[in-house]
Amino acid sequence: MNKKDKFLSRYLYFLVYRLIGAIFHEDKRIAERLPNYFPTYRSFIGEFLNQFLRRIGSPKSFLPQGIIIEPTNYCNLRCKHCTAQAVDEDRGYMEYEFYTNIIDTNPQITCIILARNGEPFLHPKIFDMIAYAKAKGIYVSIYTNGILISKEKVDKILSVGLNEINFSIEGIGDVYRKNREVSYAVLKKNIECLIEKRKEHGVSLKIGINIAVIESDNYSVRDIKNEWEGKVDHIDIEPLMGEKSVLRTRSCRTLWRNLVVRWDGVVLPCCIDMRSSLIMGDLKKNSVREIFNGDRALALRKSHINGMYPPVCKYCDELFG
Repeated sequence: MNKKDKFLSRYLYFLVYRLIGAIFHEDKRIAERLPNYFPTYRSFIGEFLNQFLRRIGSPKSFLPQGIIIEPTNYCNLRCKHCTAQAVDEDRGYMEYEFYTNIIDTNPQITCIILARNGEPFLHPKIFDMIAYAKAKGIYVSIYTNGILISKEKVDKILSVGLNEINFSIEGIGDVYRKNREVSYAVLKKNIECLIEKRKEHGVSLKIGINIAVIESDNYSVRDIKNEWEGKVDHIDIEPLMGEKSVLRTRSCRTLWRNLVVRWDGVVLPCCIDMRSSLIMGDLKKNSVREIFNGDRALALRKSHINGMYPPVCKYCDELFG
């Protein structure tokens, strides 16, 4: 295929995603994120098959195109709103060899998110993990509290090829300090340093703000937008994970799309299951393919199809799936 044909092929590919984004316009991130998360025709077809099977009521799915991987469940902060750090569970770091095996044995994966219940930049080999996935052509995104992003780490982030970094914030100034017990000025300085260095290096890293809404008056959302709109690439507003929202009315598309691998290899359906109440398997014992369409996964999808939602799913905001 010559360059012109490749361009036309890519152009048509993006048009399809634009159309999907227009259809599901309630989630503005779809048209923007799908081309990144599913950047090939193969991955697009895989995602289409997954959601087609969901729509026709089949508990089986194809294969996850993306996986959420938890480098560690340790965190350097103790935020007052954080359910994850209140969970009573063993803590540790994912073994690097186990991580590379996940990547090597799942060639269908086109994107990974390095995050869950901990701070990914605490992992001693986090930059090796990013580089390894990037060498395989995988889109890599990270969610971080940003406090550990020193100048030295900024240079590594920009040189290792990370595609996307999202900073979790629920307020600025005193609201931030009260909740996280650390100065907001530290986070602001780190983000601004990354933005400035990105310009100097000419790197295409996407920088985002992820807002967990914990203030009922929405003043914090307004303040964050005033602070960061026009400076970062996107600002996502989400309800607080694990908090009650409206009653679910449809099956969760995430169950047919991806899965979460905990630091110790335990597999969960999604990141909302912070207390590991819906364990689907152990990746140290079975493959992704075996777990994704194993008995527990099929039973969970069947319960959603029949409108019988487990407690962790019942009030989960449909924004998450």
